[in-house]
Amino acid sequence: MLFTDYIIPAKVSYHARKIGDSNIKNISVVKDLAGREYPSSAILINNDSIQCFGGDFECFGEFKTIDSVKVAVNSEISTDWIKIQATSKIIEIELQTDIEFYRYFPIKIELKRIKNDLMLIADPLRPTVGFMQSGLTE
Repeated sequence: MLFTDYIIPAKVSYHARKIGDSNIKNISVVKDLAGREYPSSAILINNDSIQCFGGDFECFGEFKTIDSVKVAVNSEISTDWIKIQATSKIIEIELQTDIEFYRYFPIKIELKRIKNDLMLIADPLRPTVGFMQSGLTE
């Protein structure tokens, strides 16, 4: 599956605090359309220098207010910056896809014709051109 510019859409919603939300400060764990959680996705807050994981359970950098967020699923896939409303409610970010990103890994390949054969050339300096599903099937 190829992604244009590797930007995926996301939707932000806000909900009132519930009893089970005691570990959430402002942002819950990122989920996708199927409800799968992405706790290891980096949530960038206000700029690239503040990163949070597990929602905002563990943050590197400090912030007093949140004006925008961006989710980096991995080094290749992220959302655009999303404006956040000033709120006291919990911020929920939902990736607008049902693709299970943890089952795929980025690859960097180039095919080159040598005589009558196609040669697969892996080059770590080339940008990612696609994703392959991990695991072998019969």
